[in-house]
Amino acid sequence: MNFGNVNAVLIAIAFFVPGFVASIVLGMTFRSHSRSVGDRTLQYLTLSCFNYGLWSWLIVPLIYMRWPEHHPYLAGALVVLIVFLSPLGLTLALIALVRKPTVQRFL
Repeated sequence: MNFGNVNAVLIAIAFFVPGFVASIVLGMTFRSHSRSVGDRTLQYLTLSCFNYGLWSWLIVPLIYMRWPEHHPYLAGALVVLIVFLSPLGLTLALIALVRKPTVQRFL
């Protein structure tokens, strides 16, 4: 496996994992019907893009400043926060919001 293939795998994982985490939490809370692989893939990508869109204000400047090269451990902690913890927290916040009676009346 050459370096290009490893980067492609890491990029694919980076764009699927946040959506997968959010989808698992949503699936544990709300009943959903079985979906095809293509539908689930699109859901994972959509949720991941939403997560990255919310964090873009931080991600883009840090990459342009080459921050991961200068602070690798802090950059690793930010990756864990953005890729794993943020989708979990955002999904739990969304679930709490949807369960409020005023929001349920609106929906």
